Amino acid sequence: KISTISELSGILKSKEDEIFSLRSEVDAFEKKEITVTQEIDQLHEQNTTASNIISDLEAKLREESHKADFDRVLQLKNSESNALRTENFDLLESIKSLNDDIQNMKDTHQ
Repeated sequence: KISTISELSGILKSKEDEIFSLRSEVDAFEKKEITVTQEIDQLHEQNTTASNIISDLEAKLREESHKADFDRVLQLKNSESNALRTENFDLLESIKSLNDDIQNMKDTHQ
């Protein structure tokens, strides 16, 4: 009986250690998820800012087109808009990547 109790006690201790380790992993995952969520929020804000800048530039360029040579305005509009659209695309790709990372972490810990 004593050896059986001792064995069961050892198994119980091992399982408690395993549970503690898993809880630590879950805590670390939750902290990482919060960080990634904050990064996604920042990227959404940057994306919104870039979209607003594009809209402002397009509005300014429409005004400018009435005042200046059409070809010059069109060239300026295209270069600035394309640069901002590229930045927007890069931000969206980063958001997608972070979302994939979150999903992978969730899948790993389930």
